[in-house]
Amino acid sequence: MAALEGPQYGPASGGKPDSLVLLLHGVGADGFDLIDLAPVWAEALPNTLFIAPHAPFPFQGAPFGRQWFDIADRTPARLETGLRHAAGILGDFTHAKLAELGLSGDRLALMGFSQGAMVALFAGLRGAVPAPACILAYSGALLAPESFAAERTARPPARAAGAWRSG
Repeated sequence: MAALEGPQYGPASGGKPDSLVLLLHGVGADGFDLIDLAPVWAEALPNTLFIAPHAPFPFQGAPFGRQWFDIADRTPARLETGLRHAAGILGDFTHAKLAELGLSGDRLALMGFSQGAMVALFAGLRGAVPAPACILAYSGALLAPESFAAERTARPPARAAGAWRSG
């Protein structure tokens, strides 16, 4: 399997991390697109290590950028196959990093945007990574919904945001 690497930030406190946040970018981007969130979030999470791994595969639609899985063939079966492979790669990375830091899954948060959100939801809810404390998924989708109920291994807390109100 491909090894993951990418930019990291923190802990802002300068101490040993007591939690880990993985920032998973969308297709055609790389980890540098999301790591700038870390200093802002670190104000509330000063003992957290933030890592924004580059997706394991070159994006085939441009001469730059990365992708978690190929999107040239968007049939559900091909997307699911690619997603399962990406979740396994993320799982290997996450298990190794948590072990290195001496942390358990309840000290892990996954954040993903677009294709990264799909990977975060799949890996975090179906056991490719240790059950995370939370998952933040922006502009993504829960792929392979027909197998979700049978494969779900984690139930991080979820809350629907209320409607935005002015004034």
